[in-house]
Amino acid sequence: MADKDLKYAIQSSIKNFADGDISKNALTLFSTLGYNTDRQNPFDEKNYQTFKESFLDDRKQVSEKFLKKSR
Repeated sequence: MADKDLKYAIQSSIKNFADGDISKNALTLFSTLGYNTDRQNPFDEKNYQTFKESFLDDRKQVSEKFLKKSR
């Protein structure tokens, strides 16, 4: 794939995050970047509690308020 085509594909993959399924969009972006993996952990519920239970332990401090601001 030519550089220009690759840049367009990356740009398109990033724009897709505005709509649709975030898990599918992330996998598409990773594939476009040449990173393919079978590791997936899509959330059944897209909320702070699910994120916290999946990725944070007692030592990490990420506030729900911060995550809501970054949306």
